[in-house]
Amino acid sequence: MIEKVKIKLKVYNLVSPGVFYDYELLWRYQKSLVELSSNLYKINQNKLLSTNLTTTSNDDHDNDILSTEHTDYLILVQHKSIYTLGRGGTTDNFRFKSHERSKHEVVRVERGN
Repeated sequence: MIEKVKIKLKVYNLVSPGVFYDYELLWRYQKSLVELSSNLYKINQNKLLSTNLTTTSNDDHDNDILSTEHTDYLILVQHKSIYTLGRGGTTDNFRFKSHERSKHEVVRVERGN
């Protein structure tokens, strides 16, 4: 089975001089776009696969081509200065003094160590 994917790129340019957005809000928004994109891709793949298999009389589907569209997203944004702490990270990983920590927010993220 050969898969042919047409990829579209949707760009959200939120950059504006002097405007800084909340990191956690944008992180949740980015994750929701990824989930939406992934779910739509799976739905399209399933529809194409079932259509292809029911309309093809040939039992050998190795040369069939599945074609679908997929949208990727690019978010351009400035957020406030923060420190991210990954899955395997602890506060022992910080390389700054505790009184400096209050200058920037620390955000737990699901990626990285």
